[in-house]
Amino acid sequence: MTELRTHLQDRQTLCVDVPSKLQRIVPIFLKNRQDDIHALTSALNRKDFATIQSIGHKMKGSGAGYGLPYLTEIGGHIEKCAPEKNAELIQYWIAALSDYLQNVEIHFS
Repeated sequence: MTELRTHLQDRQTLCVDVPSKLQRIVPIFLKNRQDDIHALTSALNRKDFATIQSIGHKMKGSGAGYGLPYLTEIGGHIEKCAPEKNAELIQYWIAALSDYLQNVEIHFS
């Protein structure tokens, strides 16, 4: 998490190496995470913590499988904050997700 916080503070491009066999599906996966930002924000506005927890759980379970462990970490934090109904911390992690998606640069190896 320290690396992610440093990255978010510095607003630098974060280069991630992903296996070339995932080249066709990673862009779609990342687009879906952009959609998650909107879904999470909407759910937070409605105080729908069950939906927030579900989205976080799915992200936690899939990020590392696509070679993006930070998404797994962010998803885990979102999932954990939902039952606590910690809107401020959920908003922080939504912003972290948005920043990560805006600054991640994927390299296929």
